[in-house]
Amino acid sequence: MQVECLAKDKKLFEELGFGEESQDGDVCTMFDADANYAHYGKLPDVVFTGEHGEGKNYGPMAFACNGKEQVWVERLHQGGPAVQMDKNGNIDIEAKNAMLDYYRITKEAETILNMNRRSRRYK
Repeated sequence: MQVECLAKDKKLFEELGFGEESQDGDVCTMFDADANYAHYGKLPDVVFTGEHGEGKNYGPMAFACNGKEQVWVERLHQGGPAVQMDKNGNIDIEAKNAMLDYYRITKEAETILNMNRRSRRYK
């Protein structure tokens, strides 16, 4: 399981078992190889983006928080969100709305994270 967060918030993730993998300016990449159920419902309401692979009882997911709202969506192995469809081709409206929220919240979080990266600051 991996998240990107602001350096000022990394302690919150360390308390859950994450370790720092790298840092770029004021943005940390945190990793927890032993995340049980991907810390679902336990991540703080701070700015972050992240993803986890599938576990024994759950599939891969992508998630993000803009500091106020958190969203979790099922994702394809290639990384993009997945939306469920029934056998008649009807899209699950809750999954569609979660995907739209995911794109909005991820864009807001990435904007904040990108403003705090050293590699982006001087371009």
